[in-house]
Amino acid sequence: MRNAVNMLVFLFFSASIFVFFSEKAYFYAQGYVYFELVLYYLLPSFFFLWSLDVFKVRGLSDLFISASIYGLLVEGVLANIIYEGGLFAVFSISYTSLAWHAPISIVFGYYLIRKWLIHGEKLKLLLGNIVFGLFWGTWSLTLWLPEFAEDVNQATNTANSGIWSVEQFAGYAFFITIILIVSHWLLDKVWIKSFKPTKWMYRIFIILISIYFILNIQLQIPYAILKLGLLLILCYGVLFINKNNDNKDTILNALSGNIKPFNLLFIIIMPIVATTVYGIAFHFQLSQTIIENIFYLTYVFVQSLSGFVFFLISIGAIIYKLKCRQ
Repeated sequence: MRNAVNMLVFLFFSASIFVFFSEKAYFYAQGYVYFELVLYYLLPSFFFLWSLDVFKVRGLSDLFISASIYGLLVEGVLANIIYEGGLFAVFSISYTSLAWHAPISIVFGYYLIRKWLIHGEKLKLLLGNIVFGLFWGTWSLTLWLPEFAEDVNQATNTANSGIWSVEQFAGYAFFITIILIVSHWLLDKVWIKSFKPTKWMYRIFIILISIYFILNIQLQIPYAILKLGLLLILCYGVLFINKNNDNKDTILNALSGNIKPFNLLFIIIMPIVATTVYGIAFHFQLSQTIIENIFYLTYVFVQSLSGFVFFLISIGAIIYKLKCRQ
């Protein structure tokens, strides 16, 4: 029982980190809602963490495939994004499952940041948080577009054409970043080297995600089980053939260690940079055309293409490792 409780606590704080990158930095129109989203994200987070252990995930290529499972469950069970455009549409597969959740939420926000924190790699922490801050600040400008105005206004009960003031954005950015810092700190206190849920835990999460999928997705989209099923079979199949039973040093084990509280302060760089970018854009009142170019022609297109590229590279790297082991 104690082991199960430890895993649930570990799962909760892991999901809290995922929520920051998958939801709060992506779409500030949700406002300050956080705890509810963490509970919502326990389902995909559980199966991601389970995959790390059961398939002996160790390297970045393995991790990206596991992270893709997380992304597909987020956008194929919690939301219906991967079904947009129909059964054979491929764009919706990458954006945002492979293009945002996998590389940003998991690889950067969970793996790299923790790795830099426990090893005290201050320069990487500095540069990584600056880069993400720049990305976050410019990405947030996309919510100035008319199609998001109503969502933004409802989140803050305002009528300012969907544009937050610099003060509003700064308050929000620092608030959610403090939650991220606390989540990393508390996760460090309960870190486990192996995520092996008991049979009853696994069955409960299987039942919960199945019920949610049927009610939320399958009843509305008949082909959903086919599209999601084939994508998950591909990911799990790749991980299965790559599984090395002799390897006990999984990513969770490799990321065990102690975080010095001082290193966590580097994370505060993210909202500082993001707010600065947002403030500059607010001062110059960037036009809708410029923002649309940033959003549609740059981020959405480049990210979607990158998601597929990362996925294929990861599969290629796994196949290469298999040949080397033979």
